[in-house]
Amino acid sequence: MDTYNEYLEQAKLYHKNNPDKWEGSTLHGYVADIEKIIKTHKIDTILNYGSGKARFVPPHWYCRNYDPAVAGFEISPKAGADLVICVDVLEHIPENHIKNTLHIIFFLAKKFVFLTIACYPAKAILPNGKNAHYTVKPPEWWIEKLKHYKNYQVIFDVKINNERKREVVNG
Repeated sequence: MDTYNEYLEQAKLYHKNNPDKWEGSTLHGYVADIEKIIKTHKIDTILNYGSGKARFVPPHWYCRNYDPAVAGFEISPKAGADLVICVDVLEHIPENHIKNTLHIIFFLAKKFVFLTIACYPAKAILPNGKNAHYTVKPPEWWIEKLKHYKNYQVIFDVKINNERKREVVNG
């Protein structure tokens, strides 16, 4: 089994065994940032890529949720959206699948992409004993992966001396 399918199976088990976890609560901390993008870019449709259980999506957003590890959200989106948001997701993707995942996200975005990436290990441990953040890299590594794309904002969540900081990059 390749690393992506291994991770996906572990994520499904984690969701099943922890109904009160991975609810999409991280999104709550970025609603103001996303609302500004919605207004600036005249966004009508949103795809929440890697939504978790999507319990924190503001009800006034027209938002489709996609998460291959969550029952009800597991069908891959066929149509794009004006804005694709991907909050606290990419660090969960195995490194050898990052390029393809970014390609899909930017392909689906008609106008803009909003990303957040945690650059440190997760608190969550998967049933197989591995950390839930499969790809822990510094912002510079991610910026290199994003260099061919445009019309995005990425917010890196980093820890410096055990203190969390945000670094914002626009592309």
